[in-house]
Amino acid sequence: IRVDDAVTQNGTVLITASSENEDAQESDAIQGSFFTHYITSGLRGAADENLDGDVTLSEAYGYAYAYTVSRTIGTRGGVQHPTYRFDLRGAGNVVLTRPADPPSAIVFPAGLAGSYLVFDTDRNVVVAELDNAPGQPARIGVIPGDYVVKKRERDHLRMAKRTG
Repeated sequence: IRVDDAVTQNGTVLITASSENEDAQESDAIQGSFFTHYITSGLRGAADENLDGDVTLSEAYGYAYAYTVSRTIGTRGGVQHPTYRFDLRGAGNVVLTRPADPPSAIVFPAGLAGSYLVFDTDRNVVVAELDNAPGQPARIGVIPGDYVVKKRERDHLRMAKRTG
């Protein structure tokens, strides 16, 4: 994922995985922190709401917040609420990543709607999770390697392998 160094804003951004009186939770299923997993998925392209190829600070935080909250509702630790404090000056959106043209990507064409999990078989880790809306394409930037993409259906699981 390329990071944009031509920034037209300055200031401070503080994002935390949980609110002041909450623990940041981890998941055995995703092999790590809920918040870190979803912020990373968002930066890889899952948070690109307007499909312009850029993931902004607002898009990345909004995606990580929504998924962290929804996925921790049923945990023993209770709901986890990421927080933020922005003190920014400048013009335009703060673009964090531009995953539209990564060196390697998994592409979900517009006809593929649903919930997907992308698993890196080389490193044995979940690298992204996204809900693809009907009629919208999606692209997840990944390092070259072997992946399994899982789609959750109501009564079964579909899987596809990607090599290279």
